[in-house]
Amino acid sequence: MQAPDLPRGAEIRLSEDGLRFLPYLIESTYRGRTLGPICSDDNVVRPDGSIEDTIRMSWAGVAVATVRRRVHVHRPSPAT
Repeated sequence: MQAPDLPRGAEIRLSEDGLRFLPYLIESTYRGRTLGPICSDDNVVRPDGSIEDTIRMSWAGVAVATVRRRVHVHRPSPAT
């Protein structure tokens, strides 16, 4: 996958229960400085259809953050 904030791109691996982004560099700017934490990202599709996403970030080999989120897709019933 390519994106402006992924200078080296990201490789995605699919599995039976979701997908995984192999470690990738993401560029972000904080107080005028460009930072480049290394991230890995695991996405698991749960039985209810939601996606559980865990992103782990490290800087210079030190874990600095973990972000967990769950995404639900709302599909309204068709009008009758």
